[in-house]
Amino acid sequence: MHQKLQGLQLFDTLHVTYLLTWLVLWILIPFIGKKYLNKDQQKIVVWIMIIFMVGQEMVDYWNRTQFRPLSLDLDLPLHLCHLALIFSVILLLKPNQYLFEITYFWGLGGAIQTMLTPDMTDFDNYLAYFLVQAHHAMIILTCLWLVVVLGYRCRPGSIKRTFIFTNIVIIPVWFIDWLVGGNYMYLMARPPTESPLVFGDWPWYIINIEIVGLIIFTILYMPMIYLRRKEELQML
Repeated sequence: MHQKLQGLQLFDTLHVTYLLTWLVLWILIPFIGKKYLNKDQQKIVVWIMIIFMVGQEMVDYWNRTQFRPLSLDLDLPLHLCHLALIFSVILLLKPNQYLFEITYFWGLGGAIQTMLTPDMTDFDNYLAYFLVQAHHAMIILTCLWLVVVLGYRCRPGSIKRTFIFTNIVIIPVWFIDWLVGGNYMYLMARPPTESPLVFGDWPWYIINIEIVGLIIFTILYMPMIYLRRKEELQML
């Protein structure tokens, strides 16, 4: 039986290096895109981001096959961050306000937590570790690009719309979980994370996650209020 990668710890040197590297990229790429690039150059950056996101997913699935066969219960792209990555690619190809709001709350709310507190016991090799970090980091980068470079903002009511949409999506995903014996969106078992925001046994942790999710959505919405008000003042 294949043994998972050993010796990884939260906030060890490798983990902190990844976090700091992506933090620099989150700041620099949108800033440079907004301040110094024209429309054609911005399009080049967008295509590089798209190619990277699609490419890393292809490499991720290939890497999985080096250790086990792909299976319906483990490898369907049905976690929120998988859907958020798909939405990110779509948004870069054709920006959409409603899809941006969903990706903004899902992506920043989920991807940041996953990058900070990944399951350090579930990586097959260092490539898998890098790809998980890159997957979530690119969702965040896409959201920041749309906010900084393209000027997208979450509208009033976006939290409610995203929350309703999320709970609608849960229904078919739960059915697929039941059908294939999976745990997509962690609807069948608590996620293996050390995050203090995930607590309780099944099914109570799902209710807890929804409450915590609403709080996180509210926090993420605050910068949008500030940006909208700032822009309104500038127009006066």
